[in-house]
Amino acid sequence: MVSEQYDKAINGSKEEFSRMASRSEAISRDVTKTAIEYIIQWSHKLLEESKTDYPEIILELGEDRIRELKQEHENIILSYDEISMERFDDVDIWPHRLEISDLLDMHGAQIFDVFINAREKLNEAVKELIGITGELLIRYGLVKKGSNNWKTVSGKKVVYAFGLTRYDATDNLDGMWKAYQDSLKQFQGSLDSVRKAIREKEAAEAKDLWDQA
Repeated sequence: MVSEQYDKAINGSKEEFSRMASRSEAISRDVTKTAIEYIIQWSHKLLEESKTDYPEIILELGEDRIRELKQEHENIILSYDEISMERFDDVDIWPHRLEISDLLDMHGAQIFDVFINAREKLNEAVKELIGITGELLIRYGLVKKGSNNWKTVSGKKVVYAFGLTRYDATDNLDGMWKAYQDSLKQFQGSLDSVRKAIREKEAAEAKDLWDQA
């Protein structure tokens, strides 16, 4: 009977954990949507800036090559939704998707690191995705020689080399991420409740075993 009471408490805590995970998942979808909008806006911004930053190169390209550039860029914009969804499907960005068994195996400092590093993992993904636009600009010569804004990783992938560019859309992304972080605090609280309920059951069972021996 005592064991059943503890199991009921554990199951109740796990149900709350599931509710918090679902809440975080809903917010993660909003973050993903905002991040894709941010990438697309940044991509357009980079192309527009190249027009004014490199007029001599634009003139050298000529009308046909400019038309090709615009079409390639449009294709990239159209592909960003699908490519971004695939890239953002990463548990390192969304720790609420970790299995409860894996989370319970971690100690507090490990969980803290996973939660803290999640934003950097998101930023890395964004910089990889905007690198698709960067590769296009490099290919058409619309990047200054010696520019360190872009770097190549894994031998071929172009990524943005610095922090995320600040403009209006950045505030939207930061705001959505804060909402996700806030949900993670409640998520972690529900995980702590599960851990506490399991420990209480183990302590009671250990006491019973000790008393019976």
